[in-house]
Amino acid sequence: MLVASDVLLFTFVQHLLRYLRQGLFGDSATLAAVAVAPKGSIAGPQLLLAVLAALALFGTYGGDDRWRDAPRILVAVAVGVVVAFYADAWSGDATAVLLRGVLAWMVLGFLLAAGRVALGVLVRRVNLSVEERRVGVVRGRGDETEVDLGRGYRMVAESRLDEPVVPDLDAWGRDRVDTLLLLGELPSEVRVRLLDEAIARGFRLLATPRDSTLAGAEPRRIVVGGRPLLELAAPQLQAPQMLLKRTLDIVLALLLIVVLAPVLALTALWVRVDSPGPALFGQERVGQGGTSFRLLKFRTMRRDAEAVLAGDPELRLRYVENDYKLPAADDPRITRAGRVLRRTSLDELPQLFNVLKGEMSLVGPRPVVPDEVIHYAAARSLFLSLKPGMTGMWAVSGRSEVGYPDRALLEIDYVRGWSIFRDLWILAATLPAVLLRRGAY
Repeated sequence: MLVASDVLLFTFVQHLLRYLRQGLFGDSATLAAVAVAPKGSIAGPQLLLAVLAALALFGTYGGDDRWRDAPRILVAVAVGVVVAFYADAWSGDATAVLLRGVLAWMVLGFLLAAGRVALGVLVRRVNLSVEERRVGVVRGRGDETEVDLGRGYRMVAESRLDEPVVPDLDAWGRDRVDTLLLLGELPSEVRVRLLDEAIARGFRLLATPRDSTLAGAEPRRIVVGGRPLLELAAPQLQAPQMLLKRTLDIVLALLLIVVLAPVLALTALWVRVDSPGPALFGQERVGQGGTSFRLLKFRTMRRDAEAVLAGDPELRLRYVENDYKLPAADDPRITRAGRVLRRTSLDELPQLFNVLKGEMSLVGPRPVVPDEVIHYAAARSLFLSLKPGMTGMWAVSGRSEVGYPDRALLEIDYVRGWSIFRDLWILAATLPAVLLRRGAY
């Protein structure tokens, strides 16, 4: 509705000026239009696109009250006008371009701001349906703040915390709570747990301005129902973002399988020739939501590797103490081909098929064996909220050189700050990490 309203108002201004210049409203109106707004004052598509992009950049197409924040709209339009007229200022009469830019800003800025106000009145008058957010309130000790976030928000659950224990968010989830509001002073460990749970469950996390410091959060000031609040967590792991992530996984995995098909075939043949047993090895790993799946790798160990580990208590102890790995030089189970495959990370390539099956993503927390989940402690649900990845923060930060608890901190930080752009950065950083063989054994 907001985008359509802005485009219609912009189009209205363009057509009005065109009709004035064509003399449809009399000669006096034509002369006035040409004098005040010569041709080019309200530019073509480039100005519209620049203004729309600036409005989006300044958050005026988001929720809450920002969409009708007049100062924010005026600043956004000013930025759009500067971008659209910048090149003209260097190629023509700078003074004339400046005047046209100021005129465009005044007309469009104030018209768009007025249009948003009118749209708000229309919504209230005709009672257009608004997606209602269901809010769970978490109060600190002694807090008696009255809560009224206005239309579109309904309080459905409340918990008062006198002890460092989070409310039963499973029950709140059954009540379809999708927003958490923190009020008053809460223990720091509770606030961190709530941040992690909000991200893992796709909840939005809001707090009053005095709750501005929270580890792992980047507060953003917003206005809801006229009340200033801080947004500590937004539901980034929801359907549109996950659909884009899944689309990238499928497209890139298929492309890599086709391009690397000769490498996959030759590697499989080499593994079979080097030692008895199948080319692929499947191991149980913990996936999204705690479900189990079989992670595929090219076999780098003897066929009886699991039995060797289980039958040697001393080897098993070293394996656990070394973060569920053994240095290749000290591991009697690894084959000759396996040592090369591990150093070059070629053993990981079959996981492209795990990605196609939807069990893994190209980028995500590294899949762990069931025994490793304990290292993520209270952040377990956050860690398991994303699909495990072929590569990730741990993989580009040194892999086996980074042990617990640092590995857990890396993975949790990745989930807290997940974005498509971060995934693309990790993908770009993966190739140098593989070529340098840092932490690969």
